[in-house]
Amino acid sequence: PREVTISNVDHDPPICCTFDYNNEYIFLLTAKGTIFCQKIELVATKNKMFLDKSALFIHHFIDRNYILVAFYDSICVFDLTRSVDDIIIYKKLNHFEIILGKISYVKISYNNKYIAVVTLINNNPSVHLYEILSTGFSPINIFTGFNSEIVCVDF
Repeated sequence: PREVTISNVDHDPPICCTFDYNNEYIFLLTAKGTIFCQKIELVATKNKMFLDKSALFIHHFIDRNYILVAFYDSICVFDLTRSVDDIIIYKKLNHFEIILGKISYVKISYNNKYIAVVTLINNNPSVHLYEILSTGFSPINIFTGFNSEIVCVDF
């Protein structure tokens, strides 16, 4: 494998990465909220988007060309389209947005049908479970009553 150096403007190491559904692009997310998009076969092609917000998690949906970005207080989804110059254009999908208190962990189910969001509000940990529909996120349940901080959830 060859090593690729990506110029990082916010000087923060990537905390998470994901691939698009065709495995043509890799998306890297830094803690300061910068998304880098690198075409895997063409090292010279670089796309980035600055979110001006600290970020926690990034995920590319397997069944649609969207990426989900989790921040410490909200979750946003972006539609990825390519311009004629093969540049990625990020379009925020407002119907795919979750605004909560302090988010500490996010997990997407293996089939991209559910999302679990762990929050810690007033020292009360909870897990918010949503179904991922074509129209946005649909709340299913909120699990509360935990005696300690939630470190991880899984499907």
